[in-house]
Amino acid sequence: MSHVNDDDIQASEMKIEKAGIKSGQRYRHAVTGSVYIVRDVGLFEGDLEPMVSYKRDEGGRIWFRYMSVFCGHVIHENTLIQRFVLIEE
Repeated sequence: MSHVNDDDIQASEMKIEKAGIKSGQRYRHAVTGSVYIVRDVGLFEGDLEPMVSYKRDEGGRIWFRYMSVFCGHVIHENTLIQRFVLIEE
């Protein structure tokens, strides 16, 4: 990636901080009901957008989503709902 500057990186890191997603947090997928654990949050090299890596609580593969999608909404049973919901413990 060319032309990466500290201001761009700082702006992306501020998005991560604002979202409050942290390693070890558990989230429930609103549609499937499955529980996932956040492994890490980082930046996609190609565009510096924040990404979330997470894994199903019972194991399995590691998944990656742009943070904007992870924190986004999905239509389920004709209702707009948050895709992942933090499990408060």
